[in-house]
Amino acid sequence: MLADCDIKKSTLNLTIAFVIILLALIPVQFLNQRQMFINSHKESLQILASDEAAHIGSFLDAQREKLLIIENLDDFKNAISNPKDKAIIDIAQKRINEFKNFIHNISLMNSEGIVAAGEIDLPGTDYSQHPYFLAKRKDTVFTKYSDPLRKKDYYAIIGPIYDKIDKTRIIGRIAFDIELDQIGSMLKDFSNDYDHIYLIDNEGTILSKSEKINSDNSISERAVSVGAVKDCLEDLKKYEGDGDIESHEEEISEYINYRGIKVFGSHDYVPSISSCIIVERDADEILKFSVSDALRNTFGPLFQIIFNGKSW
Repeated sequence: MLADCDIKKSTLNLTIAFVIILLALIPVQFLNQRQMFINSHKESLQILASDEAAHIGSFLDAQREKLLIIENLDDFKNAISNPKDKAIIDIAQKRINEFKNFIHNISLMNSEGIVAAGEIDLPGTDYSQHPYFLAKRKDTVFTKYSDPLRKKDYYAIIGPIYDKIDKTRIIGRIAFDIELDQIGSMLKDFSNDYDHIYLIDNEGTILSKSEKINSDNSISERAVSVGAVKDCLEDLKKYEGDGDIESHEEEISEYINYRGIKVFGSHDYVPSISSCIIVERDADEILKFSVSDALRNTFGPLFQIIFNGKSW
């Protein structure tokens, strides 16, 4: 009898010790699983930011390819070289009209920025005071502007036209418009109940926003320079003029964004337009992991075995 009592007492003590250890491990398990949950969200934020930046970068590269094709057309080169020949200008104008359904607002200009032919710009329109011409740029650039007549925001892509004989001599420029709505529509594809994705320039001006934030694209609103926005603006300023931004790990930060909502945010770069993709996720979504979630993850498989595969 005494031996049985000792066995029962030992068993009870072991059970109590096991329960105590188990209870002590629950907070540790909870904190570990919660951190893993947060880290997975952070990782997905950075992946989404990088994917979107690459998506927009590919779109802009496609616009460069379009410009490269049309800037080499003989009809446009002839129009630049013969701005007073009405027949030649009419041929160029006809070609512009043929393209306008998929390349919007093409304008042909001489080296000084005077329009020879265009979809909207009238011949003789003077762009000589535009920053592109003042800086005497020879490369292809994107420049943003807001058109008060069309009441839309655009990027204009501008590049050189070279002489047919002397391939190194620039005889003019060619440009066309890209609506910011096109970029906005890309971002809307990824919008959901807790992700907010938008594009900002190197001054923090919001260029394009997901539908979840606001369906109205405007270049007048500015993002608060905190968190991911602040990090990106600092990096853009640091690498400005280099034409490239170093690849490096970005810290996912928690902050109050320009909408007054606590978020976790990430960013990635669109160097060709000196801009950043900002991806934010509501902090409530990331921090919602609870004790019951930890218990379910820890003991769920055990209960499935005990209850013949039924989920807990």
